Amino acid sequence: MALTLGDDMDMIIEHLYIGNNKASEDSVRLQKLGVTLIVQVVAGVILRFPNLFLYKTVEIIDDPNQDLIS
Repeated sequence: MALTLGDDMDMIIEHLYIGNNKASEDSVRLQKLGVTLIVQVVAGVILRFPNLFLYKTVEIIDDPNQDLIS
């Protein structure tokens, strides 16, 4: 069961969080949670804190017909 950490982030299991773009903008909170890697699944987003976190970006447009499997 996920633990809600506000209206923008949930803890799935210990050390694994899922959140929206708003959650990725709060570097202080992310550091307090011990986040070191951010996986972004979105197109056209700039890395906000490249000196603080490692990033993996999967460029996908927000479309219900987008192929997420491949």
